[in-house]
Amino acid sequence: MNNSHQRKPISQALKAHSEREILPFTPTTAPLMKLQSTIGNRAMQRMLAHNSVIQRDTGSNGGGQAQPADNQQGKYAALLTIYVDGAKLKGTSKVSGYEEAIEILSYQPVQPAFANRRRDTDEKNGRTDGGELALIKSSDATSSKIIEANTAGSAVKFKLVGGKFDNEGKFTPYLTIESDDAYISAYSFSSGDHGNPIDSFNIMYMPAKKK
Repeated sequence: MNNSHQRKPISQALKAHSEREILPFTPTTAPLMKLQSTIGNRAMQRMLAHNSVIQRDTGSNGGGQAQPADNQQGKYAALLTIYVDGAKLKGTSKVSGYEEAIEILSYQPVQPAFANRRRDTDEKNGRTDGGELALIKSSDATSSKIIEANTAGSAVKFKLVGGKFDNEGKFTPYLTIESDDAYISAYSFSSGDHGNPIDSFNIMYMPAKKK
C-alpha cells in the first residue's frame, strides 16, 4: 500500500534528536537568593541604624566613630561593660554611670547550646546551663579585641544593661544580664551601608553557683 506519510525508522529519529543543539542549563535560583539575602541584610542594617540611640559622626568621607545621640529623650539603649582576661574593653558611651561602655545596637537571647566538654565540667561543679546572647554593635576600636577573644577562647566577664531615657535625658535601666564566667562563642563582620560597618557576636555565659 502506497503511504506518502511513512514514519522514519527509529534509528534515524534518534540520530536527528541527538544532533539537536543542547543549550546549557543556567540556574536562576542562586542569583535570586543572593539578591534576597543582600536586600534583607541592608534592610536590617537600616532598621538598626534608625532605631538605635547611636548616631555616627560621618564627616566628609562617611567614616567616623559612633557618638551618643544628642536628643535621647524617650529612646532605648543597651550598654555592654565587658572584660577580656581581666582587661576592660573601652567603648564610646557617655551615659552617666556607664562611661566607656560599648553601645549595643541589638541584643537577643539565644537557646543555650554548650559543647559537651563544657556541659560536663559545669555539671560536675554543680552549675546549671546558662545562656547565650547574640549582640550587634558598630565596628570600633574594640572589634579586634572581640575577635581575639573569640579565637583564643578568652575568659570574659560582662554586664549588659538595657534601659530607656526619660524626658529629662536620664537613663533608667530595666534589664540587667551579667556573668563572671563567659566567653565569646561567635563573631561575624558586615560592611553595612553608607560606610557604617557592624559586628555581630555571641556571648555564652554561666550563672554564678548558688550558695
